Amino acid sequence: MKLLPTISLLLLTCVLQAQELPQRGVVSSVPADRWDNGLLTGNGRMGAVVYGQPTNETIIVNHEKLFLPTSEREGVLPDLSKYLSEVRRIIREESAKESYKATSVVMDAKVLPNRLPRAMTYEPADAFLQSKAKGDGLVVSPVAPYHPGFEFKIDMPAHGPVKNYLRTTDFETGEVTVRWDDDQGGYVRRLFVSKPDNAVVLSVKGPGAGALNCKLSAPALGQKLILSSQNTDQEWITFHNAYVNGKGGYDVVIRVVPKGGRVETEGGKIIFSQADEVLVLMKIEPFGTPFAGGREGSESSSVEHLKDTLRRLPTNYSALLQPHAKEHGALFNRVRLDLGASNEERALTSEKLFNQAQAMGYKQIPAALLEKLYDACRFYFITSAGELPPNLQGIWNGDWKPAWASDYHLDINLEMAMDSALSANMAEGMEGFFNLVEFWMPDWRENARKFYGARGVMAPIHSTTHGVTYCRHQFWTSGAGWLASYFYDYYRFTGDKDFLARRAMPLMKEIALFYEDFLFEDESGRYRLSPSFSPESGWRDNATMEIAVARELMKNLIAACQQLGVEQENLPKWQAMLAKMPAYQIGSNGDLAEWADGSFLHVYGHRHLSPFYPLFRSFEFSPEGTPELWKAAGVAFEKKRAARSVSRDWPGIQLGEALLAQSAAYLGRGDIVEEILKGMTDKLYPSLFMYLPTRKYFSFDGVGAYPDIINRSLAFALDGTLDLLRAVPPGWRKGVISGILVRGQIRIDRLQWDQDSGAIDLELTSAI
Repeated sequence: MKLLPTISLLLLTCVLQAQELPQRGVVSSVPADRWDNGLLTGNGRMGAVVYGQPTNETIIVNHEKLFLPTSEREGVLPDLSKYLSEVRRIIREESAKESYKATSVVMDAKVLPNRLPRAMTYEPADAFLQSKAKGDGLVVSPVAPYHPGFEFKIDMPAHGPVKNYLRTTDFETGEVTVRWDDDQGGYVRRLFVSKPDNAVVLSVKGPGAGALNCKLSAPALGQKLILSSQNTDQEWITFHNAYVNGKGGYDVVIRVVPKGGRVETEGGKIIFSQADEVLVLMKIEPFGTPFAGGREGSESSSVEHLKDTLRRLPTNYSALLQPHAKEHGALFNRVRLDLGASNEERALTSEKLFNQAQAMGYKQIPAALLEKLYDACRFYFITSAGELPPNLQGIWNGDWKPAWASDYHLDINLEMAMDSALSANMAEGMEGFFNLVEFWMPDWRENARKFYGARGVMAPIHSTTHGVTYCRHQFWTSGAGWLASYFYDYYRFTGDKDFLARRAMPLMKEIALFYEDFLFEDESGRYRLSPSFSPESGWRDNATMEIAVARELMKNLIAACQQLGVEQENLPKWQAMLAKMPAYQIGSNGDLAEWADGSFLHVYGHRHLSPFYPLFRSFEFSPEGTPELWKAAGVAFEKKRAARSVSRDWPGIQLGEALLAQSAAYLGRGDIVEEILKGMTDKLYPSLFMYLPTRKYFSFDGVGAYPDIINRSLAFALDGTLDLLRAVPPGWRKGVISGILVRGQIRIDRLQWDQDSGAIDLELTSAI
């Protein structure tokens, strides 16, 4: 008899928790011990990281435009174009030396050294240009790193042990919730970043009316490169932060609105006693920085303006959440992947799902984990794509010195961040990407002129607040072309001819202008790309990837002109340029060479898949149109796969895994797709955000590509053909995907498959 009330209480607790769990989202039973283990949310412009510690909470607030100037000058790039002919002469002479061919060995799966050699042909040319650049006054300025905005702290007294702890992220609303009980009752903290109001909204509630006691604060930044002034009173915490180097800075305004109880301040903290609830509204606004309104900008504070903005907002959490949840949910709920997980499995915590996968040696992944990861990757793109695209970490950061400066790497990472935007029906998130490319264009023109004496544009290999190349990987010329492929793809998915004419065509024309000046005919009568770079495995002439990008750019430009009926006077010139592009080369063992320069080299052990661009991006090779190249690419692909298992340069690196999976999907290899998707679940935080195994770096690479790997495996369209289940994973016996997009203005409203019965149920909508 005495056990019945206890059992009833346990059942009631289970029912309540089930009701509180998001239908689509993340559940964790352990609070974060560091920022990258936190739960994440955002609205594209601002992001928040929630640790979830019950009595000593930390919330980090980020803004997409916060990049810290580390020097007073962006840098000075001298005119190096006068040395181009000498650079090319050095390359040709060194290429002919057997000593350099010997060091540029073919990286076969059977023989892999601990450290990968580069294709060394360009070392003398690079050293020559470096010395000339320094002599001519090169000033190198580090890329401005992405940095945190501020930390917000919540200190609450403990009343006995913490029980029934859960923290959740609801992907459908963007809301992060932390719940727990102690001896006094239940506590709940809820947070989201409003899309319509562009503010972080936080509610803190205790176990009942008048039972909430807490201290709120925002500690000093403690960053020597930021001059920060802070003010705290009973309603406001404000920061005015000016960058020591460069121009501008950012302002922070936090409004605290209690319901009931008493309030006082002490030592920079706002202290609440016997309150019912505390509502907190937070906002960051940059000023005077390149991304905040021009390179000159204003140094004036916007604190009072931000205060007025927050005063005008409702002070009711639910009233603020409703319009945000509607706007965010309309975008997130467009797409769904259902692999047959039960509702009970979908309610499991991340920790339990990880344990299940680990217990199976990652040979069998819970369907709920695969579904949740697909949802999570779409959610993190939606919440980090704003006026700028996601950087290397999306929009979240708790480190003043993040890996690779958390910048924009243009030789794969930025592209990978955008890979799912169109197929996963999030085209609105492309706008920040388009904005950023167009923002960099003036600097790209300087790169083309000062390195190669060329018109048009040339992108660097990494950037943040400027797009100037400073003699590092300066021999890579295809970045702008790769990025431009997403402009043209936007047209292929949406059919937006106005976008094609106003934004895609001008960019493609400038890249073609660069090629017109940069390319030259060699003794074969074809163009030669010199210098040339195969990211990031080596430097030689005629990198296969650079040929593929140039060919794709010219094809897309010609097709755009024909679609729009424009540029008829330039079409013959561009068609002639396309015809003179270098031919791809096939080695004696039947594999596609990484450089079409007569060396037949291929660096199989490197994590980048640059020479497979015609498989994972441009789709130039096909069994019908280019049977020999299709076969050679397949041979090279198998060698790359084999090298992956023994190379120390590769294990677990998402960018290599993702491109391998995308290539496998195009090749129709669902078995490889499934193998890689399983492997990607081995490197997840509780939030289901991904990390790189090297030092466990927080990384957006796999997040950006994961949905597209699945989408293109299930439905792929190109040139008027729709291919269903092209590379469906063999272990996915049944499933349903809905709402994804394919090229040709087609929405897959519902694709249901059953491999055992051979049945497909397809509903689609075509705009044509």
